[in-house]
Amino acid sequence: MSGERELKNVARGKHHRRTLFLLIKILISASLIVLLTRYISFREVFHVMRGSKIGLVVIAVLLCNGLMLLGARRWQLLLNALDYHPAYLDIVRRVYICLFFNVFIPGNLAGEVVRTVSLARGSGKSTESGDGDVGGVAASVATDRAVGLLALILLALGGTLLWFKEILDPRIVRSIYGFAAVFALMALFLLSGPGQRVLEYCLTRLLGHFPQLLATGKQFINVYRIYRRNPVVLLKALSLSLCAQLLSIYGFYLLVRSLGLNIGYLKMLTFAPIIIIVSCMPMSVSGIGVREAITVLLFGRAGIGQEEAVAASLLFFITQIIIAASGGIAYLLPAPKSGKPHPENSQ
Repeated sequence: MSGERELKNVARGKHHRRTLFLLIKILISASLIVLLTRYISFREVFHVMRGSKIGLVVIAVLLCNGLMLLGARRWQLLLNALDYHPAYLDIVRRVYICLFFNVFIPGNLAGEVVRTVSLARGSGKSTESGDGDVGGVAASVATDRAVGLLALILLALGGTLLWFKEILDPRIVRSIYGFAAVFALMALFLLSGPGQRVLEYCLTRLLGHFPQLLATGKQFINVYRIYRRNPVVLLKALSLSLCAQLLSIYGFYLLVRSLGLNIGYLKMLTFAPIIIIVSCMPMSVSGIGVREAITVLLFGRAGIGQEEAVAASLLFFITQIIIAASGGIAYLLPAPKSGKPHPENSQ
């Protein structure tokens, strides 16, 4: 009974922290929007958006769907390395549903939780945690997002080499380098043997009285042991990520061109990764406010007006909403049959 009470207390504390973080995100988004309204005419913003060329917008939406399809293949590769073999269409469905929850549910992580829990429970695998291989699937989801982020970081770093003196603010460049360094250190820690042993020791010390949570944590670490032994899988996933992000950036570029803005594709290869990285950070609700602010800052360096920059940012967000809405439809439809279960399920 005392163990159950402790678990309930832990869950209650997590709920309170999530609520607090959500309120902070709402405050940040609201504050940035209010700040933007002081300096920008949203009537002019909507006037610019009404002048967009629908044909280019449609092509941009299709290209961003290509990002989703390549992202589904990337996650499938990562799952196959763990001996999960769900059908590709099932993975596509889960990726679209993930985007739906990430866009329409405040927090940016709701979709990751949904696809983790649903796939883990559907695997039929019995584990110490008692709820499927949640830790293993969660690690595959975390790796999926990390590889996508790595592709954006590499593109942003390439952009800093192209435009460092001409167009990028040195403070932005330093921020990119610092972010890339932190990301690299975290990746090395997770994928190195010593780092995994340190992490497992810390989890054992912290969660020794919570066997279910400890089992989930160990599942998570074991996945990175598997990936460390299969670097080719990570390289293939990174290649898919680079292709997917290039499609997405070209879609963003077409949206910018649909508004009549004169920004070259090479500059968009620099701007778009930074905008996407910043808007995906868990500091606001669906990146609202943050995305517009960073777009104004970057596009301003290329001579684009504030209203035009906000219009481009909002149009990009609208394409995400359109694509995410299809994930809501997929969520309401019956799920396809699962693929081959984990080999250990049949034992």
